Amino acid sequence: MMRREAEWLGRYLSSIDVEDLGSVLSIGSGSGDFRRRFQPWIDAKVFDPLLVRGVRVLHHELHAAPGVDVHGDLTDPDVRSQLAGLGVRTVLCLNVFEHLPDRAPLARAKLESVPAGGMLVVTLPMRL
Repeated sequence: MMRREAEWLGRYLSSIDVEDLGSVLSIGSGSGDFRRRFQPWIDAKVFDPLLVRGVRVLHHELHAAPGVDVHGDLTDPDVRSQLAGLGVRTVLCLNVFEHLPDRAPLARAKLESVPAGGMLVVTLPMRL
């Protein structure tokens, strides 16, 4: 995620009440090391402000790593069941779809993972 995108998203999320955000799940957010070393503006502009406000933030990635709370293929029913049990209200899917050859299964899985009244935020680069 580029800096300006992280700044925009941070401002947007800061305008939403904590109760409306609920717990937040970030899909494909990378390991903790990746976030700190290569794109530290994401934590600084998006995740850290949420944590300061008392929002629980969970990170998903395909593979287990430090700083990853839940891992696995999102089209796997067992992984989707695990995510459903986390009780998240907001799902962030930031710059993930462009890495997939078949986007439809992930799109369906994401729509199913957002509870009624919840929020799904999806971002993509300008060009795929």
